Amino acid sequence: MASKAAAKKRAEPVSEDEDVDVDMADVPEDGLDSAGSGASGDEDEGGKAARPKLKKKQVPQNHKEQRDLRAQRKQAGNPGFVLITDMKHMWEEGRQKACTSERRTEIVKEMLHLIEGKLREVVFQHDGARLVQFCLHYGDPAQRQRLFDALYADIAELTQHTYSKFIIPKVLQYGTKEQRASIIKSFYGRVKKMMRHKTAAEVLSLAYMDYANAQQRASMVEEFYGPEFALFKSAEKRTLDEIFAEQPAEKKAAILRNMRDTLRPLLEKGRWSHHIIHRLLLEYLTHAQPADVAEMMDQIREQAVEMLHTKEGARIALMCLWQSDAKGRKAIIKSFKQFVVKIAMEEYGHVVLLGLFDSVDDTVLVRKSILSGLAESINDIAMDKYGAKVLLYLLSPRNSKFTAPDVIALLAQGDSNPHSKKDAQTRHAELLEGIIEPMQLTVQLNCANLLQSDGAHCLLVEQILRTPGPLHADAVASTTQYVADVPAVMEHPAIHRVLKAVVKCDLGDFAFARALAGHLKGSLAKFAKVNRPAFVVLGLLESGCADVAAAVKAELKPIVGELRKLSNLAGPSLLAQVLSGEKVQAPKHDKQPRKRAADSDEPKAAATPAPVADVAAVAPAAVAPAAVEESAVESAPSVPPTTPGARRRAGKAAGAPEADAVPAPTPARSTRKKTPAPAAEEGAADAVPAPTPARSTRKKTPAPAADEAVAAAPITPAGPATAKKG
Repeated sequence: MASKAAAKKRAEPVSEDEDVDVDMADVPEDGLDSAGSGASGDEDEGGKAARPKLKKKQVPQNHKEQRDLRAQRKQAGNPGFVLITDMKHMWEEGRQKACTSERRTEIVKEMLHLIEGKLREVVFQHDGARLVQFCLHYGDPAQRQRLFDALYADIAELTQHTYSKFIIPKVLQYGTKEQRASIIKSFYGRVKKMMRHKTAAEVLSLAYMDYANAQQRASMVEEFYGPEFALFKSAEKRTLDEIFAEQPAEKKAAILRNMRDTLRPLLEKGRWSHHIIHRLLLEYLTHAQPADVAEMMDQIREQAVEMLHTKEGARIALMCLWQSDAKGRKAIIKSFKQFVVKIAMEEYGHVVLLGLFDSVDDTVLVRKSILSGLAESINDIAMDKYGAKVLLYLLSPRNSKFTAPDVIALLAQGDSNPHSKKDAQTRHAELLEGIIEPMQLTVQLNCANLLQSDGAHCLLVEQILRTPGPLHADAVASTTQYVADVPAVMEHPAIHRVLKAVVKCDLGDFAFARALAGHLKGSLAKFAKVNRPAFVVLGLLESGCADVAAAVKAELKPIVGELRKLSNLAGPSLLAQVLSGEKVQAPKHDKQPRKRAADSDEPKAAATPAPVADVAAVAPAAVAPAAVEESAVESAPSVPPTTPGARRRAGKAAGAPEADAVPAPTPARSTRKKTPAPAAEEGAADAVPAPTPARSTRKKTPAPAADEAVAAAPITPAGPATAKKG
């Protein structure tokens, strides 16, 4: 009985706060090991011998005790733990959507009061950095200025820490223009050092791309040119070409050497994605010697895929393609294979694919590594803004209708590379053969979304339908069926142009024109009376397919009179002219743009002077009438002067006294009643009366009578208004 009682006592749970008292009388002589092995024959309910419980370490029994224990441990090694805990309670209230802006401002004020003088205890911790970001986000300008003043002295240290690095972008985002300039200025002199630090490089790259202006970017890049550029900053934006022009010739080699020695360690550390590195690499590859360029190309060729998201990085990748041999191009293409879909939908990366299509002669490799990846995601690529440009380039390369002129000019720089030998047309034909079937399949399955999307998607459908291929008939059938099911799409400003262009395309059988005419049979009269659909019907008439044109004409012949009445619509009007066999004329619009008098191509009509008496009777006998006419022609102005000051200057230029100068005639547009001048003195009765100046609001004074000398002189118009005083 005693042994059973001891076994039962051993099996009872023991509190962790009390010691275990073991009665050595109950323990077998073999010791605890034999008792634990079941030598005594006493077993618990599970069939195993129960071992005596020894004293254990104290363990919390509930969650509250566990939380308290964790808090004690954190507080032991974190002097700012209590401060951050109090702030987190306020932060939890302020981050709720239900919190009002007034209450949130008060919370920020209380949080700033708590961390005043203790900011360093907060910013380098994970939760503390989040609290400071909250204050920058929701604080007012004065509160943000407070935080900025407290953080500015430690900017360099903050950029190098795992958590505090997120505070600097918040200051740049919500700070003032002056605060951004101060932060960027604090980077001067340590740009190269920051680029070597992984965490600081991310902050510097963000400031360079999103917040620095052109002059600040140039100042940061200049530090890679040499130590003197880090110490002496220019107040103006300078490019590397301008610096080379200012510096002596031997300085160019030193600058390029500094750039090379700085870039190599950075590239070895994996700093491939930063915009500032891309700019430096492009400048170096543009100005360095061919041998140095080839050496740098070997280092960056397989990593070019990591630089395609920037404009400079895409230019570097194109240079790598153009200056690499077949082996180097194969390495570049293999690095692109995994990311080809993403590259095709990049703003700058898709241009690299266009250059690859233009320069790589191994079309089999391109089809396996590049086009196969495009074919797997052809729907997503066709619906993307830049992906559609890639497909359009494969269908129609170097076409300014689909590709921007500056992109064509950039791609033309690689036409003279020494490693591309195959004819351009042959190369593009081989590439198109590998991608046309997936293109036609996507039109067959997704023509509705493509036609109704904005951008180049309608043009993509047009080019696919105009290109022969194995699935051309299926793509035509799907598109024409969609137009028949949803005829309202012909009212779309882009779709009706696509349909009109495709029906005129002859691939040997006019498949699209025949299919569309068959679907619209019996409804052509209805569509012919609407403006944009009428152009589609007109395209069927002008398609070149005789039977289609005859069927359309037979159906529309009875309504030619109705179409003539729709003269205010361009489509029905042109359709009526074609059906009647008339000469097609451009439709006349009711409202023509009114041309202003200043924009008129016709010269203004010269003002007509008052009737002049017989010149031969007025002029003295010594002056012949022919001489008078010649003098008048030589001195006649294109526009007569109309202001009193201009007339006075013109009279002085002609040599006549100012008071006796004959005023200029009234301009043609004047509607004022002309008042003739009073009679001249004896001998000047036939003098020309002075007309009233145009648009003058001053009270008119009769012109003084001319004397005998003026009356005897030939009548010469005043000189130009710009004549100088004699």
